Amino acid sequence: MRCLLTLLLLSFAFAGNAFAQTDSAELNQKIESYILENPETILKSLEKYQIKQAKEQLSQAQKILLTEKKAIFSSKTSPVLGNKNGDVTVVEFSDYQCPYCKQTALVLQKILQQDKNVKVILKELPVLGKNSIIAAAAALAANDQGKYEEYHFALMQNRLPLSEGYLLQLAQNLGLNLDKFKEDLISEKNKKEIQANLELAQRLGVRGTPGFIIGEQIFRGALDKKQLETAIETVRKGH
Repeated sequence: MRCLLTLLLLSFAFAGNAFAQTDSAELNQKIESYILENPETILKSLEKYQIKQAKEQLSQAQKILLTEKKAIFSSKTSPVLGNKNGDVTVVEFSDYQCPYCKQTALVLQKILQQDKNVKVILKELPVLGKNSIIAAAAALAANDQGKYEEYHFALMQNRLPLSEGYLLQLAQNLGLNLDKFKEDLISEKNKKEIQANLELAQRLGVRGTPGFIIGEQIFRGALDKKQLETAIETVRKGH
């Protein structure tokens, strides 16, 4: 409420001299009366404020994209799907317990099947609790044995609780070496990858999943097939 009152006072400075002569109770009453009598003006001021905030956040994100380019696009520990030499790179932040990520995974899988010139970099972003962290570590352990794609999409299609037993069973079903898998599940390398992703997402303003970086744009939230294809083609045409 304090921010709103400050915004109102700044937006309607013309009333400042009159308000200055009143006590606090009178000031609050005048502000409340002004809000009730001029709702359209208040909404416009709030809208301008929100637009300004959004522009500032976008500007900051664009700067971070430049400074964090190596971490985003060239990490040696982030799994890669599709064409490693593709002309368009899609970076996705995802969580295996996120229902929107599960929907997006099906879309992304179709795009990878149809478009053989797309590179997808997956950033494990376990933000939904302990099971998400264990699942992310398991996916990276599968990546260490060259089975990330199969493991990743199996987890995204899964509707069962992400218990350690389930994760081990899935590894066994995919023919992974279970002793190595268990070692990699708790490896420092994979712990650092997850922590780096969490910190990177925070700097980029990606506070939930899924989140995407396509070209020089950051998309926060789920994208459907048409939106993903449009974003990819926009980057492709700009090359």
